[in-house]
Amino acid sequence: MSFLSGNNSVSTRLILYKPLRDSTRVTWPALPEGYSLTITSSHPEGYLDNEGVVLRRPAAGQPDIPVEVSARIAEAATGKTENLSLTLPLSAVYTGPLVNAGPADVAAAKEAYLEKKAGVFVHYVPRLTVDRSGAVVDDIDALADRFDAPQFAQDMRDFGAEYVIFTVWHFNAVTLYPSAVNKRWRDDRRASPGFKSYSNRDLIADLAAELLHYNIDLHLYCHPVDGHDFTAEDQELAGWNDCGGNANGDHSRWNQFQNELYDELCRRYAGTIKGLWFDGMYGHKNHPMIDQWRFRKTLLACDPGLILVANMGDERSTGILAKFPAADYGAWELNADVTGKFLGFGSVNPEADNSNAATWPVTRQQTAMIIAPDTWWASKIDADIPMPHSQEELFRYIVLQASISVSGGVALSAGCFPDHGNIWESSVKEDLTYMNKTYLAPIAKSVKGTVPGKAYVTPEKSWLQNMAWGVSTESPDGSIVYLHIMKPPAESRTLHIGPTADGSELGGEAVVLNYDGSTSTAEFTKTGVGYDITLPLGRDWHDLDTVVQVQRLEKA
Repeated sequence: MSFLSGNNSVSTRLILYKPLRDSTRVTWPALPEGYSLTITSSHPEGYLDNEGVVLRRPAAGQPDIPVEVSARIAEAATGKTENLSLTLPLSAVYTGPLVNAGPADVAAAKEAYLEKKAGVFVHYVPRLTVDRSGAVVDDIDALADRFDAPQFAQDMRDFGAEYVIFTVWHFNAVTLYPSAVNKRWRDDRRASPGFKSYSNRDLIADLAAELLHYNIDLHLYCHPVDGHDFTAEDQELAGWNDCGGNANGDHSRWNQFQNELYDELCRRYAGTIKGLWFDGMYGHKNHPMIDQWRFRKTLLACDPGLILVANMGDERSTGILAKFPAADYGAWELNADVTGKFLGFGSVNPEADNSNAATWPVTRQQTAMIIAPDTWWASKIDADIPMPHSQEELFRYIVLQASISVSGGVALSAGCFPDHGNIWESSVKEDLTYMNKTYLAPIAKSVKGTVPGKAYVTPEKSWLQNMAWGVSTESPDGSIVYLHIMKPPAESRTLHIGPTADGSELGGEAVVLNYDGSTSTAEFTKTGVGYDITLPLGRDWHDLDTVVQVQRLEKA
């Protein structure tokens, strides 16, 4: 392939890197040795000089200005030149974050996330998601236009979700909003016809507006190293293979493409979304593609309070997060496994199985768990295929995770169909609605809006089978402690528990949260070796979780 002249010349695919935020000059694209690029003029005038210096930008709040740049490429060896025209989008003047977020605001955002315990994780992806007929929906506009945002949001309320993680893009990085960046880097530059890489409908904005009616937070799933899914032409246009299989190779084009894409995303939804959830995060041929510190600067430029979560896959060491300094939190990925074993849980507890949440390890990280019959996105149309976990086991695991997680608790994952009515696979809608109404909602104050227990600390990577009696959660100010008694005595109304781990004293009225919405009073007595909890006559321990609310009388 020649560099100059012809429809397939490299010069026809050049792109001027957009100067992001406070950049003062244009970065030239990488050219082969022996070639140079010179700007000869630009229009409208006054925005860019011929040295590539940015002279001014649109006023704050104004849309991008497309500057048409005329340039000349010269080949030193032959003296040949070629003139070309490129469009350079210039963003508004950067005067600071679009969301006011000082240190106190950022701390408040992180505190709010720490208190979230129940989420739903949904993949909605062209070329993967099927409709009710079983046909894969390839066209991004068809997929976006058929999404029922009001129904989805009502379902999230019925499921008891505090937050939703939703795919803004995944396979092929096709965005569920009109992306000028994807269009500029990919669609507009292809020599051959290709699929559309963005939807006309802003599905994300519609979804966020509907979730807001129920005070449910929106986090967006995205994939900064998904170039392996791209066509060969799109890989070339975006610089996916520039590294040449070398860990120290040139990743500058891919980084520029990703930073422009995420800058667009973060500007578009500043103040609308609460966080981003990153898949992959490593890269091509296991090489670190992303300049993590540059990436983090882009992610937080518009909203410093964004919650940034990196998928840890089936890696269970928190040390892996050191590889991903762009993110603040990690998530365990828990895939479905028809053998009855969890992919990822088994490395911590070899006896973990799908039917018994008492065997499922807990962690300070978020756990992203498939609850659909097969995979992350809607793929099965047979309504008779059961979920791999019962309502009771899902509830029990949410409570267990609430006692330790500082990163969103549990995110239950199921795909939805591009339809109306019941948009969920299997019995997902019925089971999650029942689980929330019957178990979670009646004791919600002991789970949602709480922090991990300090009175009785849940050890990292422990599970209920190796706990004495259960776990504790508490109010953010520490004044109320919730004792979740999940392993009660078999033939006694009295449970003996040890002293608190933090040395604080518990007492006050012991209130039992009943699953019919009522409360009752238990006896709560301090002993020389801890406390005794005695249920009133006629009351039995709940099969899943008896919640006893007490007060912290003295802080350690």
